[in-house]
Amino acid sequence: MIKIGENMKKTLLLASLVLASAVAHADVLNIYSTGVSANGSSDTHWTFAQGLGSGVFSAAQIVSTAGFPFNGAWSADTATSSWIAPRASYVGNLSDSAYSTYTFQTTFTIGAGDNAATALINGAWQADNIGVQVSLNGHAVAVSTLPGASGGAGYQNWTPFTISSGFQQGVNTLQFTVLNTGTDAGNTGNPTGLRVEFSGATVSPVPEPESYALMGLGLAGVLLARRRRRA
Repeated sequence: MIKIGENMKKTLLLASLVLASAVAHADVLNIYSTGVSANGSSDTHWTFAQGLGSGVFSAAQIVSTAGFPFNGAWSADTATSSWIAPRASYVGNLSDSAYSTYTFQTTFTIGAGDNAATALINGAWQADNIGVQVSLNGHAVAVSTLPGASGGAGYQNWTPFTISSGFQQGVNTLQFTVLNTGTDAGNTGNPTGLRVEFSGATVSPVPEPESYALMGLGLAGVLLARRRRRA
C-alpha cells in the first residue's frame, strides 16, 4: 500500500476544514420582530394596509395592551416582541373595520454575498382575531396552522411558522394577513392586531472562488489517493 504524503495530508485536511466552514457558517438576516423598534408610536420596520396584501401601506402602530379595551385579553408584550395595530390607542370604543382583513408587512434584504436558496426563517405569531395567511414575495407560505383558526384565541397563544423557500436576492417582502371579526354585543371596541416574534433568520454565504478551488484540490487529492491504493 502506498501511503499518502504529508503534504497531501495537509492539503486534504485544509480542504475539509474549508468545506466544513462553508457549510457551518451562516449569516443572520436583518429582520425585526413586531414592536421592537419605534419612532414615537410607529413601528419603524412594519407597515399595514387594509385588504389582502394590497393597497396603500402606512406605518403600523405599537399599541399598549394593558388598558381599555384589551384589559389583558391580548398576550402581554415583552422585550422581544410587542403588539402592532392600525392605531396606537383604542380608548373611546374605537374599532377597526369589522369582517375585514388587514395585512402587516416587513422587508429584509439578502445581499449578493449570500445564497437566497439557503435562507431559513423560524418564528411564531399571534393575531386578533384570526390569522389568514403568511406570504413571502407575493406567494403564500404553506403553514400547518393559523392563529385562532381552530376556535382558540389567536391573540393569546403562539402559532409557530417556518419559511424555507421563496426567498430572492435583494429585497424580500414578508406579509401576515389577519381577519378582524365583528364587535361584540356591548360594542366595547373591536381592534385588530398582530404580534410576530422571530426565533431564527439565517442565510448561508456564497463561498469565495478560492474556497471552491481549495475544495476541488482536496477532492482531486482524495481521488488520486484512492487510485494509488487500488494500483
